[in-house]
Amino acid sequence: MNERCDDVINCVDFSDELFCIDCPPEAWRCSSGQCIEANHRCDGYENCNDKSDESNCATCQINAWKCRTGQCIPYFQRCDGLIFCRDESDEINCKNFDILMYVFDCRFEVSL
Repeated sequence: MNERCDDVINCVDFSDELFCIDCPPEAWRCSSGQCIEANHRCDGYENCNDKSDESNCATCQINAWKCRTGQCIPYFQRCDGLIFCRDESDEINCKNFDILMYVFDCRFEVSL
């Protein structure tokens, strides 16, 4: 069974998916040569080991937000108080009300 260039990472160093000559027609080739499913391009999640699938995106998929650099991030990471865009544009022009506040209720109260 050939596990080289099958779009499944079998080696910890990704060497079985690097520098593959042919990607299937429904795939997209990363800058490193790795093949990923085409619908993973510009979806906000880094699927290529070199992160090239989220760089230089003309548009991002509907569930992603486009940084000024062309990088796509998951839409829920926009205005969440944490920086995910390399240029920090995901936290620019955010209103305080846009920032998600996470509240955690403990199951048990501890008395000191």
